[in-house]
Amino acid sequence: MAAVLADARQIALDVTGVTRGLVEGRGEEQSQLIVVPHEPFGQLEQRLLVWFSIVSGFTMLLGVDSLIRSHVRKLARARSGYSAATELANELVRRDGLDYRTAHDVVQTFILESVRQGLPSHEAKIEILQSAAQEVVGKELSISEEQVRQALDPVHFVKVTNCRGGVAPEVEVGHLIVATGGVRGEGTSRYYAPAGFPALFDVLLTTRLWRASSDSGVPSHLGVVFTTDAGYRQGPEIYEECAGLVVGVESECAAAAVVGARLGLEMGALLFCTDNVTHHREEDRSYRGLRDDRVRRAFDAGLAAAVQVLTEP
Repeated sequence: MAAVLADARQIALDVTGVTRGLVEGRGEEQSQLIVVPHEPFGQLEQRLLVWFSIVSGFTMLLGVDSLIRSHVRKLARARSGYSAATELANELVRRDGLDYRTAHDVVQTFILESVRQGLPSHEAKIEILQSAAQEVVGKELSISEEQVRQALDPVHFVKVTNCRGGVAPEVEVGHLIVATGGVRGEGTSRYYAPAGFPALFDVLLTTRLWRASSDSGVPSHLGVVFTTDAGYRQGPEIYEECAGLVVGVESECAAAAVVGARLGLEMGALLFCTDNVTHHREEDRSYRGLRDDRVRRAFDAGLAAAVQVLTEP
């Protein structure tokens, strides 16, 4: 690094001296500029090219740093909101035996009061949730404040949320799906938009994802998905009702599309198929996640396609 800085200083001095001669027009420096043979200028040119490479490298690093900072800011913004409210409702169902409608009513009352007090989700207060529970169901709940905040963390939500899915028979395990929109079968989106509002992804971003996934070497499908936050409670009726209409069943897309529309964000979704319960083979019907080599290949291809879209001009 010291050698690079020394070279940079010398290049700056050389360029400054030549420029000063041009600007001031002093005889001695002007004659030096005219008389200097090609070889010294060639050396300066080579050193300038080296310096240009260094500057270009720093520029690229600054660009990557800017991209990372942008994603960090967006993640911080997401973590301050209540986009993972569905997971909190799921926790109330699992821990206290509430039905889903009642759990969502408790969560809605809790969120409205928290927002009124100006509290971000990572500072959620258990007292507000318990007050909402008393109002809606007439009793306090068993969940702790730490568990409330964890349930509201969107990173945690993405990690723990998965559902058995698959409606279109042509979508096999290890295939990619680019979602154009989602059927709003979950509970989160109703807090961000009226029931009739469509959960659609950004057209241009979806087109770019589709092109990238089509070139990934992994079979890809384009279409609407069905979003549910109760995949383990709902039965085969999902697949019977949606057969021929959607390409898959998952847990996040509709909520992400509606929340993105409310916040003015460009949203898109690239999924990979982990299982398809409409198939007959047990290895296709059972969820194994990234332990399945087919799913691992799809994950790697999908991640590369997403990175390509995010970093292209």
